[in-house]
Amino acid sequence: LSEEYVSEVLDNRPHPLYPITIGHTISISDSFQLKQVQSVYEAHCELLKSLASKSNCIIVGRCADYILKDFKPFKIFIYADLEARVDRCIKRQSEDEKYSRKQLRKMIVKIDKNRARYYDFFANQTWGDKDNYDLCINTTNQVIKDIVPVMAKIFKD
Repeated sequence: LSEEYVSEVLDNRPHPLYPITIGHTISISDSFQLKQVQSVYEAHCELLKSLASKSNCIIVGRCADYILKDFKPFKIFIYADLEARVDRCIKRQSEDEKYSRKQLRKMIVKIDKNRARYYDFFANQTWGDKDNYDLCINTTNQVIKDIVPVMAKIFKD
């Protein structure tokens, strides 16, 4: 499968009608697509479990907290309010990127929605729900680079 296809599967809910069509008539092409999506997810699970079994590691997103639940990982959810995230995106824009605040808000909301759908689809849990994590960190009024050394101290052997 192409890198673009796998990225699309991992960044979005696999199929817009999947929850509705289970147990109902599904066309052959939908069934094939669902099998491909499932195979990508299964390979993804195997890779994460393999990495986790070899050594300590940090995995960002991708339902890793759910997939690796048997490894009892320390689960952290890092978040910020929308305007702080827009500000960060504006600061990181390259010279050839000229997104407006409105465009960035729209893109961030869409990405969050897709992440929530993906997480709900595979983990059957609510993305961002504090009950799913050991630690939640609000970075709204923080400089992320200043938080990293503090987090590293927590996990240093």
